[in-house]
Amino acid sequence: MLKVVGDLKKYSRFKNNEELEDYIYQVKELEGIEISIIKPGHMNMMGRPLMIVGSNPPDKKFKLTKLKGIGALILSYHEKLPDGNRIIVSTSLSVMEAHKHEINLFNILTAFVALSFSLIAGAFFSNRITSDVRLLSKSADEISKLKFPENIEIDRNDEIGDLSRSLAMMSDELKLSINSLRSFVSNASHELKTPISVLCTHAHALVVGQVKNEAEKKRYHEILLKKGLEMREITQNLLTISKLDTPNYQIKKEKIDLKSLIEDSLEKYDFLEFEKDISIVVDIGTNEVIGDSNLLKLATDNIIHNALKYSPNRGVVKIYEEKGCLCIENQSEVIRSEEIENFFQPFYRGKNAEDSEIEGTGLGLSIVKKSLDLNNIPLQIVWKEGKFIFKIFCKNIIDSPK
Repeated sequence: MLKVVGDLKKYSRFKNNEELEDYIYQVKELEGIEISIIKPGHMNMMGRPLMIVGSNPPDKKFKLTKLKGIGALILSYHEKLPDGNRIIVSTSLSVMEAHKHEINLFNILTAFVALSFSLIAGAFFSNRITSDVRLLSKSADEISKLKFPENIEIDRNDEIGDLSRSLAMMSDELKLSINSLRSFVSNASHELKTPISVLCTHAHALVVGQVKNEAEKKRYHEILLKKGLEMREITQNLLTISKLDTPNYQIKKEKIDLKSLIEDSLEKYDFLEFEKDISIVVDIGTNEVIGDSNLLKLATDNIIHNALKYSPNRGVVKIYEEKGCLCIENQSEVIRSEEIENFFQPFYRGKNAEDSEIEGTGLGLSIVKKSLDLNNIPLQIVWKEGKFIFKIFCKNIIDSPK
């Protein structure tokens, strides 16, 4: 009704009264709305109202009137125009009542269609979600059995997609960790197997009296001691690596004098320096490093021990600073780049170490890397012109004390 009033306010768009009368007729036939336009002091100008209005009908308000005799309810709307004319639109609520059945039927059909669509869409999405959840559940079950399935990720931009990607990442990390653990255990077993066999063989020979000569007995005892110390070193290194791999390992941040740390490590292995007549050149200032003293001491001990152990007799070991790096350098035979990439793997020993029959467990550099990684200190191994250089990148960490 308000839309009709809005159209009638613009009745100036009608070229003549005939067009306006046609519009009033069409509205009556299509919408069941009667229209009257009344001029001041006149009867109906156009149209025929369903009811006679009073002299002062309410302006811009709806009015509900019951016709006497037939009891029909009439809903009317009155509005006075700026030019003084009054528009009256009215309709019988019996028209609405006549369409009530159709409206109810339409509502029922609409509800049925909406419900059917909802059920179909719900079944589709539910099946899709449950199938993805079943896939994730199956994958999780396989991971719990250490089978690590492929193609876990689900191409979805929702929580299930995020969960699948997290599960795939966890599977990859767990697979890598398990494989590393298996390799580590296999290597550890292999490294311990040799000294244990030697211990058992020589101990058995001594027990059954197979060795009669005292000098030979002494040699057997020395071998037993040597292999026992070797096993102790392996087990200590394994325990150290296991400790460093603990997720809740607590890192202490403290100021450590770098020069004192190096001097302590050199003093600890001075027997190698004298035994091999090695010259040591130290050219570092009095600087402080921020980190865990136990871990940094563990790292420097292993690096310096390796530098002295693998240096040739009457060789030179240099310890110096260069562009923010602590460099520990010793002479070395040619080392291939593919060897350097594996130096930090547990139990890995380079070809030079095996050829020269230098004793070792292959765990030292693995411990060094883990120790420095925990302190967020990068490291690098470089072989250049017959020199093996171990670089610890202390830039932004080394500071001269004020």
